[in-house]
Amino acid sequence: MDIIKCFISECILKPQGFCDCLGYPVLFCETHCYNHLQNIKERPHELQDLWHLPYESTRKVIIDEANQLKRSIKDSRKYLISEFNKILHLLVGYKNLSFSILNNLEKKANEFIKAASYIKEVPTYPKVKDYQLLLRLKLIEAKYRARTWRISSDWIKTKKILLSIKKSFELFRINPFKEICHLYTYSDSIFYFYGYSKELKEFNFISKQRKVYNLDLRENIWNNISVCPLPNDRIFCYGNRANNSITGLTFIIEKDKTISMLPEGKASCDSGSILYNNHIYSFGGVLGVSVKFCLNKNTWKSCCQLPKGNYK
Repeated sequence: MDIIKCFISECILKPQGFCDCLGYPVLFCETHCYNHLQNIKERPHELQDLWHLPYESTRKVIIDEANQLKRSIKDSRKYLISEFNKILHLLVGYKNLSFSILNNLEKKANEFIKAASYIKEVPTYPKVKDYQLLLRLKLIEAKYRARTWRISSDWIKTKKILLSIKKSFELFRINPFKEICHLYTYSDSIFYFYGYSKELKEFNFISKQRKVYNLDLRENIWNNISVCPLPNDRIFCYGNRANNSITGLTFIIEKDKTISMLPEGKASCDSGSILYNNHIYSFGGVLGVSVKFCLNKNTWKSCCQLPKGNYK
């Protein structure tokens, strides 16, 4: 018996309790608890919290299954990277995008997100620090759900697929410096940045035009940057230093492509940023810290949640 899954085979939710009415533990999630009570009416039920089960007898099976899923994810990384780069070359090479490739890759990426998320839900998973990855994923999902897209339906589909793929990369800690570029999507454009490159590149989905912004700063930026377009063709950027991932360089690329430096901060380079009410919001990251930058006062502050409103 698979002791760490709900008795409803299609269910992927973490079991919350069990019942011994059949002589062995029948596990169920909170959603399907009622189903169990309805299915077995001729026996007395005694519902218990899942973790009343003997710990040592369940730990090995739980960890074995988690490791099996983890191996499956690891084996698929090369495939994801290869297919993702095909899509990127199609985008920046002015070629027609193949939705069959995108759809197939989206399906794969979502499968691995589901598997990896399930691993992080297992309470006895040996590497506790990896729980932070699931938190990062959920913050990223919340951020993108809040954003309003103003482009054609085909490009809406394309960008949603790219975001699914991007989330899978972030969840698996694929190093963008070694394997892929760091990618952000905003409005009609994607922004991407390779390794220690001193250039930020922008590709517009609608006009098919490409822009290159020189980032020859006073010191090197570590393997990625966080970007957020501002009104009047300006771009807010944050990048970790090459020798210090705790604080980093903050700057604005002006309309004429000159750079205005801002006070240092500790934003996340993992999940992009949101502009709302003259503040730049950044979520998650290695430290699990959410922060905002006030454009009026040029100051950083901590924040704990996304403000209510429509985000662009």
